[in-house]
Amino acid sequence: MGAPAVEAYRETLGAAGIGLGTDWVAGVAAALAGWIVARGRTLTEVLDEDSTWGTTTMRPRLLAWLRNFIDRADGGDALPRLRALIALMHEQLSSRWPGVRVPEYPALARPGSEPVPVPDWWPPRPGQKMDP
Repeated sequence: MGAPAVEAYRETLGAAGIGLGTDWVAGVAAALAGWIVARGRTLTEVLDEDSTWGTTTMRPRLLAWLRNFIDRADGGDALPRLRALIALMHEQLSSRWPGVRVPEYPALARPGSEPVPVPDWWPPRPGQKMDP
């Protein structure tokens, strides 16, 4: 899920003549790690109860956050011990919640992907008819 956004960002900057090196990759990994650590209390609460937040619940969000960090830190020198710990956490939580599906969010969904339910108050998608 995060990879297409990161690649779009790289392509846009590359087209403007701005190259992103290994420091940028390490910085993104550190920012994602900071987000996970800062959400610590929320993450412990989701172990017992999976509450709704926007278009999905917290468990798929947690798995997506962990996967995004793992993917950004993979193969680099950024935070290798934290990457190993978060990879183990992702593996254990995925086993604990086998039915959890990480949805493609409406703004990033690929054509033909399963639609994600959105709150009633969201504006309609292009071409979607509003109920009277």
